[in-house]
Amino acid sequence: MTEQFVTLSDMCQLYRTTAKGIGKQNMLYWLTLTAVGLAAASLTIYASKLWQGDRYLCDDCSYNNPESCTKPERPSAFSCTAYVAQGKR
Repeated sequence: MTEQFVTLSDMCQLYRTTAKGIGKQNMLYWLTLTAVGLAAASLTIYASKLWQGDRYLCDDCSYNNPESCTKPERPSAFSCTAYVAQGKR
């Protein structure tokens, strides 16, 4: 069994020859994949805002006063680790 070494110039030459034939198709594939990914992320963010209904957690939190809650997100937090619904404490 003989060993074959691939040099950097060999790899560059291989890339140049194959990029001519499939470069545009490959680029189109990645652009389409990126566009679909961005669209999916945007729709996820939009749907999560609709699901929450632009309601702040602080509105019905048991700790909704400056003395009990010192978090910087207060009074407009959409997520909070200390959230307790009123009447649950």
